[in-house]
Amino acid sequence: MANYTFKVGKAPIDDIGRGRVRIHLSRRNGAKRFTVFRISNGETSFLASVLGHEEEADKILLDIDQRADLGVDDSSSIDLTLTRVGFCGRVRWYLSVPEPAVHVPAWLAVWSVALGSLGLILGFISLIC
Repeated sequence: MANYTFKVGKAPIDDIGRGRVRIHLSRRNGAKRFTVFRISNGETSFLASVLGHEEEADKILLDIDQRADLGVDDSSSIDLTLTRVGFCGRVRWYLSVPEPAVHVPAWLAVWSVALGSLGLILGFISLIC
């Protein structure tokens, strides 16, 4: 967990609505690209996949929805806490990200695991009874 003060900038058009945030490598605590972080400002937080950028190190690039969630405007400053999430946080991000190319396969995988587990349980019960 790390606390930083960032200048807010607009995300590239390719990142809008995809649950991505751009943060300079020096502010990611050695995390690689596409690592999922919980980004919070006091009581408001969201999950985002973090990518890098080549602008100033103290700049964070957020899309319009993320800026609205945090209550900030473009070109303002904000204090944020960055926390790397574990497996459950990554799964939650995959299931909740607005990008259909990400959340549809994630939900299909969840249903596949659930139905496969149900099949194993029913198969086990049929062997016993």
